[in-house]
Amino acid sequence: MAQRDFTCKYKLTRELIDEYVAATMKKTERFLKIAALLTWAAAIVILVFGNGLFYAVWTAAIGLMLYLDGQFLLRRHSASQLRKTYRKEYGSEEVEVQVRLAEVIHYRIGGTFMKCSYMDIKAVDETEHLMIFSFDDGTIPFLTVDLNDYQKEQLHKFIEKRSPVPIQKAG
Repeated sequence: MAQRDFTCKYKLTRELIDEYVAATMKKTERFLKIAALLTWAAAIVILVFGNGLFYAVWTAAIGLMLYLDGQFLLRRHSASQLRKTYRKEYGSEEVEVQVRLAEVIHYRIGGTFMKCSYMDIKAVDETEHLMIFSFDDGTIPFLTVDLNDYQKEQLHKFIEKRSPVPIQKAG
């Protein structure tokens, strides 16, 4: 039986950007919190020992602005970096992947779980895991474990049922 190739296009969507930003924020947000807490502690010290209500409120406001502006700038910077990486590596924010039908299916970019917008399904990449496919009526989840024969067969049936073109398994 003949094997067919297909092109799977996926685009850098708002959800992917948000997921990436959330992952990077976890690492750096604690530094923003520490900086804000230090300025608030300074405000309390000024209020208690310096008898300067105006300066205490001003320092606390600076701490709050530092935290909120820092979060905003960090989110914007992370999203910008992700977009730049995509443009640098792929030439655009829309990536086209040539894949072929095989017994095991997988695709992953940069260690980040991606969602694949399904165009013309004809085949899937020959690797050890599973690629994400988004259909109008649902999504195959991204599997990071090897598939057994039963799972492979179920996956092929799932793909064949939803494919806009007929798919034949090799061999």
